Amino acid sequence: MTRAVLMQTTLALLLAVSGCDNSDRGSAAQAPATASAMPKLCPSLLGAGLAKQCKVNGRDRLVEVTIDSFDDQAGRDACAEIAAKSAGQAAGLSGEWKLQVYSPYRNDKPLAECWLR
Repeated sequence: MTRAVLMQTTLALLLAVSGCDNSDRGSAAQAPATASAMPKLCPSLLGAGLAKQCKVNGRDRLVEVTIDSFDDQAGRDACAEIAAKSAGQAAGLSGEWKLQVYSPYRNDKPLAECWLR
């Protein structure tokens, strides 16, 4: 099994498990579940090895991740991959959330930014 397939499988499993706790509750319980969806994203990304660090800023609707690279293209690739894999968690959130990908070797600006939808 390749590393990419293993990471995808791990992330899918983590995302599936994180969504199980509110699956059979009524619509009144879905607002808190929706509000807590993004914090569950970080453990999924860290567990799958897609990020070295992860932080969610609910007030600014921002997810900041750090990857072990200094390359802008690697940042854009990571941004697209994380956004695609987190689409299920981001769906249903109020407003748009932005993902910023940082490097531990550069603190001047993010390597990449993209929207989580």
